[in-house]
Amino acid sequence: MQMADEQDSRLCSVCLQDLQENSCPRCKQNSSCETDPGEYEAPAADLDDSNASVSDPDESVACVAEALERTGLQTEQAEDVECDSCSDGKEKAIKTCLVCLASYCETHLRLHNELNARKAHLLVDITGELQRKTCPQHHKLLEVYCRTDRQCICCLCMLDTNHRGHDMVSAATERAEEQRRLEKSKQMVTDRETELKEIQKASGRLKVSLCLK
Repeated sequence: MQMADEQDSRLCSVCLQDLQENSCPRCKQNSSCETDPGEYEAPAADLDDSNASVSDPDESVACVAEALERTGLQTEQAEDVECDSCSDGKEKAIKTCLVCLASYCETHLRLHNELNARKAHLLVDITGELQRKTCPQHHKLLEVYCRTDRQCICCLCMLDTNHRGHDMVSAATERAEEQRRLEKSKQMVTDRETELKEIQKASGRLKVSLCLK
């Protein structure tokens, strides 16, 4: 866990990329801006620039989305997936079985459920290519996240010497944590934008006051 904390301390809080001299090259965030959680000190250069602005919050969100995609944790949008059991004229699959590692249309789903009525098969909504959710080496679901190597692995990978002694949690736990970080980052960006706008307004009023003297 200590290793994971040390890694996090070198990552941008917004896009999760490595900081370079306290500055993130991807989303232009500066770690020196952050004082306390949720509080920022506005750069001095912005005080005299009435046109100063901050990055679009959506840009920062895009950064985080890219980071989640790199870790393999990004939530996939539903898309059309063909049934794995249809031989001719493949129908659109409606469910995926995480035990069989296959997707089924309505007809074959009923057959699957009948054949496995006494077995605990987990069915989920279609979320995209099943191959992206399975380990290419062991053909098992990527249910574990290795924080040390920052990648999703399967239960058999956990036993591999390459991951022995690493900091690991369930993929669902890490996904929830990344979502919390995303929401926190979005709020921090919004708060900073609001604060800078207030500073710009105050600077504008000061300039008007000086002109009237």
